[in-house]
Amino acid sequence: MLDDENKLIDEESNENKNKDPHLGMPNYVKAPQKEESKFHKMFLRNKKRYLIAFGVALVLWLIILALHKFDGLYNFEEATFSVGAIFLCIGGLSFTNNQGVFDSLSYGFNKIFYSFKGKQKYSHYYDYLTAKEPAREKGKYGWTTYVVVGFTFLLAALILYIIYVNTLNIELNSEIEEEIVSFIAA
Repeated sequence: MLDDENKLIDEESNENKNKDPHLGMPNYVKAPQKEESKFHKMFLRNKKRYLIAFGVALVLWLIILALHKFDGLYNFEEATFSVGAIFLCIGGLSFTNNQGVFDSLSYGFNKIFYSFKGKQKYSHYYDYLTAKEPAREKGKYGWTTYVVVGFTFLLAALILYIIYVNTLNIELNSEIEEEIVSFIAA
């Protein structure tokens, strides 16, 4: 009889532990988690990474501008295009690396490097590939940061180029008008 009462008390205390104190509902019932969209995984998950990439791009942009002595709109456009192209190329190389294009080359360099140390990290190429798989899944969309920064700078370069060409056309048109007027006056 005493054992039955103890079991009853234990069951009641277990039921109270499993209930949410605010709602009186069992706390093991959780709302279904909304799965992230592919767009969110690719572009919006790592805001810190984007800030760092834009910071590095701006520093590179300023270095290129300093080499051109901050002279003229054309140099601003050229520096912006250069940074955009560099980041786009880095993004493309990161994408191809993540797809496994350079795995055999990387494995070969690993083998050479570890042969000087005296021990091999991976005995076979297959072991190397299986060891790389979790890291590849984790960094699956790391290349998108570089591509977004690259396209942003290329778009800015296009806008600067359009402005440059329009100002150049205005200057050329005014010079042509002056020549026509001076030709007619002569």
